[in-house]
Amino acid sequence: MGWVGEAPVRVDLAGGTLDIWPLYAIFSDSLTVNVAIDRYQRVTTEPSPRWVLESESDLPTWTAETLAAEPPEAWKLVWRVVRTVAPPHPLRIRIVSEVPPGSGLGGSSALTVALLGTLARWKGTTVPRPSLVRQAYFLETQSIQVPTGLQDHLAAAYGGLHAWRWTWQGWDRYSLAPARDWVLARLLLVYVGESRFSGRNNWEVFQRLIEGDAPTRRAMEAIRQAAQALVEAIERRDDGACARAIRQEMDARGSLHPAIVTPAVADVLAWRDPAIGAAKVCGAGGGGCIVLWVDPEARPRLEAEAQARGWTAWHPRTSGHPFRVMFFPTFSGPTVSTSR
Repeated sequence: MGWVGEAPVRVDLAGGTLDIWPLYAIFSDSLTVNVAIDRYQRVTTEPSPRWVLESESDLPTWTAETLAAEPPEAWKLVWRVVRTVAPPHPLRIRIVSEVPPGSGLGGSSALTVALLGTLARWKGTTVPRPSLVRQAYFLETQSIQVPTGLQDHLAAAYGGLHAWRWTWQGWDRYSLAPARDWVLARLLLVYVGESRFSGRNNWEVFQRLIEGDAPTRRAMEAIRQAAQALVEAIERRDDGACARAIRQEMDARGSLHPAIVTPAVADVLAWRDPAIGAAKVCGAGGGGCIVLWVDPEARPRLEAEAQARGWTAWHPRTSGHPFRVMFFPTFSGPTVSTSR
């Protein structure tokens, strides 16, 4: 028997970095627009004589007799979550990721959400989504030791297409569900094969903002305005206005830090085609994925051309469902359960 949990990764379309406290207090009326996609972080758990952490990727399997053991660097975030939840007995925990590491799609946050929610079932509890988001955010910040944002955890917990409005209470969830399929039809993801660490880029931007650097503040204000404009354009189904808002976001974001646009990223951003309305880095940049806003009718052609250029490209076909857990009893299929 065992529990299997999965949470979706996301594509951020505008307003990233503004989800970091206290930036959304400094830039009032801030919001972040993202969409969960049909790629998941999956956690399989089952009883074991000892603790076993294993991954479908190149990470070496690690075993421990007690929760007091110290893990290798690659397993520190996972082990921090395990220690925090403290299931009543050892488990074999297997991680399967449907996105490459450092993709800029919020993979580590989705993993943290999936792991927290799944391990809680071994203690007979279900974690409400707001608590799941806050605890995952807290543990990941502890792990990377620099300020991080909330948008990745929210997309993993709730799924769908949203504008997340940042408030003194944390966030308000503004659903853009009626436009979900319209937006997804216009997205093409290109992965340039570079891993990146978003925390470092965000931390340097964060420092300059707190120190009052004027160009950095102007760029963040432009990002805030682009996110507002994108929500309005999505609700109107205004293709051209959406592309303009995403271009404004990328122009401002690219000025925040020299590491955001690497040579490989610049190659994708420089791709000119009448069917490409806009392109921007996912996450904090520095490599990983670039999202293109494209003409839906030309998307198959563009995807093939991207592959021919040596990039990995794919189209998110559906919006990612919210975090969910499935129970596998002996000789039986899964029973799906979700957090509230």
